[in-house]
Amino acid sequence: MSEQQLRRYVLTKIEPGDYLLPSNDGRTLWRIKRSEEIEPVERGGHTTMRRVPVWEAWRYMGIVAPHVDRRLPDDFLEWSEWEACASWCATRADAIREAMRMSARAT
Repeated sequence: MSEQQLRRYVLTKIEPGDYLLPSNDGRTLWRIKRSEEIEPVERGGHTTMRRVPVWEAWRYMGIVAPHVDRRLPDDFLEWSEWEACASWCATRADAIREAMRMSARAT
């Protein structure tokens, strides 16, 4: 049986489908976002495209320093400040698990 890592922090809702989540060590800030991807669908010998709802994990590229009295910049929610790390997650919980897995691997 695999050991599941417990989360130390809770999600903070920015807006519906968009959440912030600090890593357990507080050094990485994750953004868990509902989105859509496009996938091909074969029907009757023709290929069409359809939109599929997915969840993504984005890592903040700025400095997040735990235990330091330092505020995030006012524009930290701008997408230019975030790196896409995981997509095509079926559920929000899957995206959170992927973010926690990547955080644990980085330490």
